[in-house]
Amino acid sequence: MKALKLGLVFALLGTAITLKAQQEIPLYKDSIPNSIGKLAKEDIPTLTIFKPEASKANGTAIIIFPGGAYRFLAIQEEGLDVAKVFAAKGITAFVVKYRLPKDEVMRDKSIAPLQDAEQAIKMVRMHAKEWGIDSGKVGIIGYSAGGHVAATLGTHSFKNFIPNKENTNLRPDFM
Repeated sequence: MKALKLGLVFALLGTAITLKAQQEIPLYKDSIPNSIGKLAKEDIPTLTIFKPEASKANGTAIIIFPGGAYRFLAIQEEGLDVAKVFAAKGITAFVVKYRLPKDEVMRDKSIAPLQDAEQAIKMVRMHAKEWGIDSGKVGIIGYSAGGHVAATLGTHSFKNFIPNKENTNLRPDFM
């Protein structure tokens, strides 16, 4: 019984350390392309980073696009929970809170999620060294509408929908 309690304590501490390791950052530094007016908090795209333990890190990154039928984002079950599993396997995981298509806050709602996907891969590649990632091992995964975003990113990488003066490769290495 004592060993079980001790194991539970270590498991909880491990979870707390893992959860503390995540960091949410804005996807864009300055203005958000294709936006109209001031965005509500829920419309601001972000990137949540889940870094693996240093001893397990393998340099691979996965960018996760949660689903939600383009009406909401299933951030917890199709994003954060998935990222924790990847991080436990040594893969640095990134959950994208992308903009949902809305006429009232964007000029062209057909490209906003793709712009956020391009920005996510751009950010991951530009910060690869800082985050302990091999910039040639950046992949994507998505669920439902997020799968559509991921597939569109993977198949439309010949055209930039965001400013890319750094000429960062926006094509994922695997899907």
